[in-house]
Amino acid sequence: MNEYTKNEENMTNIQQLEQLGIHFFQEGNYEEAERYLVQAFEQEPDLERFYNVIHVKYKLGKFSEVVYLGEKYLEIDENEKYVLDMVGDSYYYLQQYKQSMDMFVRLQKISYDERVYKKIVEVKRKLEEQQEKRRLEKWAEEFYYVSSYGEKGRQTRTLQFPILFKDHVLEYLLMSKLIQYGFQNIPQVKVLDVGCGEGRWLRKLVDWGASPKHLAGVDLDGSIIQLAKELCAKDMTLLQAHGDELPFANESFDVVLTIGVLQHIKDKELRKKVSNELSRVLKKGGIIFTYNLNKKQFAKSVGNLFIHNTTIGIEMGELEEMFPEHEIVYEEVLLADSVIFNVIPEQWGTLFDKATQSKNFNHGYGIAVICKK
Repeated sequence: MNEYTKNEENMTNIQQLEQLGIHFFQEGNYEEAERYLVQAFEQEPDLERFYNVIHVKYKLGKFSEVVYLGEKYLEIDENEKYVLDMVGDSYYYLQQYKQSMDMFVRLQKISYDERVYKKIVEVKRKLEEQQEKRRLEKWAEEFYYVSSYGEKGRQTRTLQFPILFKDHVLEYLLMSKLIQYGFQNIPQVKVLDVGCGEGRWLRKLVDWGASPKHLAGVDLDGSIIQLAKELCAKDMTLLQAHGDELPFANESFDVVLTIGVLQHIKDKELRKKVSNELSRVLKKGGIIFTYNLNKKQFAKSVGNLFIHNTTIGIEMGELEEMFPEHEIVYEEVLLADSVIFNVIPEQWGTLFDKATQSKNFNHGYGIAVICKK
C-alpha cells in the first residue's frame, strides 16, 4: 500500500468519525458525539474540528474543559470570536463572572453586537450580586464574633475578636434586610431618610450603588440639612421638614429609614401622625426600616436625665399601635461602640462575658422592618 493510499484511508476515517460525531450531536446524544469528534480532532486538528469539540463539551456542561481548551487557543489567536463567546459563557456558568466579563468585553471590542452587549449587562449584574453577597458574608462572619463565641473560635489558636462599631452592625442589618425584602437592585430603589442628619445613611446608600436622584432626606434642623447638602451629591433631595408633614406625594418611596428617630417622639399622638406620614409616602410592598432604644435599655438609664427627658423605649407593642395593618418584624440586636480584643481560646469566654457587661456593649436596641401591605 503506497503513502497516497494510506493518507486517503486516514482521511476517510477522519471524515467518518466527524460524520458519526455530527450525527450523534444532532440526535442529542452528546456523550457519543464527544467521543467521535474528539477522536477526529486528535487525528487531524483544525479550527472547525476544534469548534465541534468545545461545542459538544459545552452542551455536556463541561465548562471547565471548555475554558481550559479555549484559553489555550486564545493564546494563539486572541481575537477568535467564537472561542471568546464560548469561553465567556462557560465562565458565566462556572460563576466566575469577572473572567466572563473580560471575555465578552474583548469580544465586543472586536465588533459591536447587541447580543453580546446584553450578555455584558447580565454578567455585570451577576458580578455585582456576587460582590454584594461576599460583602454580606464578610459582615456576617464578623457579626458572628459579636454574637457568638462557640466552637468556631475555639478551632483557631489565635484570632482577632472584633466587636464592631455600632454603625457597622447597622450597615450589615440594613443591607441584609434590603436584600431579604427584594430591594437588591439598589440603583432603582427610591429611599427616604426621615431624620437624616448630615446624610450619613444616604451617602452610605450611594456607596452601595444607589442613584442620588432616587434618594431624599428630611430633618427638623435647617443647619444640619445645609451641612448635608454640602456633604451629599447635588441631585439628592434634602429638605428641612417635620416628620408629621412630609413634603412628598403618596407612595413616592420603596424604602423609608427612621434610624434613632421614633424613640425621640414622646408624645403618643405625634408618633401616630408621624407613622401615618411614613406609611403614606411608602409604596405598597415597600418597607420602613427603623432602629430604636428598647424598654430594657430605657429602664437601665434611670439616672440619665437626657435619655429620660428626650427618649422612650420602642418595642413591638408601640410599633403595632403606630402601624396597624402592616406586617412588622421586630428583633433586638447586640451592638457595641468600639472594642477589639486579640483572643486566645482559653481566655475566650472570660473576655466575652467581661466585654458584654462593659459600657461598650449595648443589648438595648431593636430594629424593625415594617412592610406596607
